[in-house]
Amino acid sequence: MKIIAHRGASRAAPENTLAAIRAATVEGADGVELDVRLTRDAEPVLHHDPDLLRTTGDPRPVAHCLLTDLAALDAGRWFGPDYAGERIPTLGEALAAAASFQLVNLDLKRDPGTSGELAERVLAVIAASPARQLCRISAADSLTLAHCRERAPQIPLGRLILSPNTPWQPDGLSFLSVREDLIDETLMRQAAERGLDVWAWTVNDPDRARRLAHAGVAVIITDVPALVRAGLGSSAEPHS
Repeated sequence: MKIIAHRGASRAAPENTLAAIRAATVEGADGVELDVRLTRDAEPVLHHDPDLLRTTGDPRPVAHCLLTDLAALDAGRWFGPDYAGERIPTLGEALAAAASFQLVNLDLKRDPGTSGELAERVLAVIAASPARQLCRISAADSLTLAHCRERAPQIPLGRLILSPNTPWQPDGLSFLSVREDLIDETLMRQAAERGLDVWAWTVNDPDRARRLAHAGVAVIITDVPALVRAGLGSSAEPHS
């Protein structure tokens, strides 16, 4: 069982920032899950939503902005005054900050028509990073995953399962990243039959984490890694 910090330790620091990655280290997470989008000039950056409104107050979509536009925005003040001035990091900066973890899961967020470019640019950054061996890639759409599989078959891939009707095929996958309330005996059995690990998100209740661990879930993705680890006890000791 590994405990992965969702968007970094996103209850302790503003999500998808270097501060959240540092907080995940303090909280003893085994790794981090980070969301990646492309800017207009094809730079991979950390951001979950299609637009910047919630985290910066700027209504523009990430895909309409240059990297220099993002550098001028404050992505921390919304979370609290202590984080005023926190910036939206590039993927390269994030991987450098996350190099001490056991794994880094990159959730690729595709804007229309960019699946090939998104995969290509993200894989280029991974290849140039000292943290490249830690990286896993997940995505909600099969096209992005297919591009990643074609270009970098050595990187483990996971399909994001958002609803009970999400289709998935095991070809080329290493894991399923599943909304936690969708995990049941049938899904666990189907995944095991196909040799796939199951990752659960977003689990912030230690009791639920214990039940999922007992069911055989390999990875818990949580906003509160320290709380979940304490609730799981010795079954989720940090790995050396």
